Amino acid sequence: MSNKTCLQPNNRRWACPGLYRMPPSADGGICRIKIIRGCLTLHQMYTLAEAAEKYGNHIIELTTRANVQIRGVMANNKQKLIDILINAGLGSSTIEGDDVRNIMLNPTAGFDRNGSVSVIYFAESLLHYLQTSVHYQLLSPKFSFYIDGGEKCFVTKHTNDVWLSLSNNGKFFTFGIASCLPSNQDDISPVGIVSFAKGIEVVDYLLNLLFAAQKQDVAIQRMKHLVSAWGREQISMCLRKKIPDIIPVHYFQRKSSQRRLDLGIHKTRFFGRYYLGIKPPLGRLTPQLLYNIADTATKILSSKYVHVTPWQGLIFPNCAFGEAKALEKSYNSMGLISDNIDPYANILSCSGLPSCASALADTQADAHDLAYILRGKTFPSIHLTGCSKSCMATQSKPITLLAVDFGYYNIYYSDAQKDSKFGRLVANKVTISEIAAVLSTNFSNT
Repeated sequence: MSNKTCLQPNNRRWACPGLYRMPPSADGGICRIKIIRGCLTLHQMYTLAEAAEKYGNHIIELTTRANVQIRGVMANNKQKLIDILINAGLGSSTIEGDDVRNIMLNPTAGFDRNGSVSVIYFAESLLHYLQTSVHYQLLSPKFSFYIDGGEKCFVTKHTNDVWLSLSNNGKFFTFGIASCLPSNQDDISPVGIVSFAKGIEVVDYLLNLLFAAQKQDVAIQRMKHLVSAWGREQISMCLRKKIPDIIPVHYFQRKSSQRRLDLGIHKTRFFGRYYLGIKPPLGRLTPQLLYNIADTATKILSSKYVHVTPWQGLIFPNCAFGEAKALEKSYNSMGLISDNIDPYANILSCSGLPSCASALADTQADAHDLAYILRGKTFPSIHLTGCSKSCMATQSKPITLLAVDFGYYNIYYSDAQKDSKFGRLVANKVTISEIAAVLSTNFSNT
């Protein structure tokens, strides 16, 4: 990485966690480990537990981009942490390439009943392309890609710089920029459709457009900045001049399942094989809990892989039905959830106080209290954020609780009326018990 890049006034690379860069929070440095295709070996799970135990503050976070974070890393432990993770195969092929590994697939890619395995090879090709090109290593660490292979278990309401979705039996990609994969009529429309073979070419040209714009304005670091500067129509016109066979899109929508497919036991594309999805409350693990998860999987399963999900959970693929049931029972006894009616299935929370200096409340403790009060009831997704930056969610959730003081929140509903980026203000400066009463009145199905 050049000194010129580091010194650019609008470049906030220093503030974004990675393997080699651990920006300080109130509880110490944050190390973000990008998990390729979201896939870990059980051996790597043991390593992550050991690393957090020895060199962090015993807090392991599963992120909403299917990565892993170790918190509380002191300066004298940073290199030791880097070394143990690299030795476990959790590093990038080059130091400079770590930042550009933000390629997210659906967590069931390769074994989902509806998906195509070709997206795995495409994602690996794109990753190699980005990691080994000096030009693309200058992308913002926040620059993100999402590759959808048509799986039943797929990600909605998650904004990406560039997304591509397989269509027409895997022969084409529908693609978009600075938006989420469309799942309803209000979502931003795709840019176009291109043949599968030209997927990398589309990505390449989009990135070159971004770099060209940066020469005029260094603040243009993401596709959302390019859209603000040029507009979507001009970007589409530039793309079509370069790649004339891009097909305009008149309608594209991915219909999601009525069931949560990241939790519980589900069939795979392989006869007699299933996968199990679980989630630790609020996406947090201790080293001991991670050891126990890996130990149990080692004893019960023949498969030695686990997939991290964008819903802050874990999926264990390639299970016999009896193995999946035994695994589920054991994990439930550890406090892990596998039932989508559990309040924790739909509660998202940032680190909050005391871990984050920007937070105004202990969102983790408040989220646990809220989950306890709401047990036995069902609600849409609830997001607790300690400040207005909303680090945990790229789009507003159906319910947002914005901390305004210690123990107090504003309630927002994400509907047609917008009082802020979170939606419509419903209640001002209320406690957790008051929040539970409001939600029970407006949402609960029981």
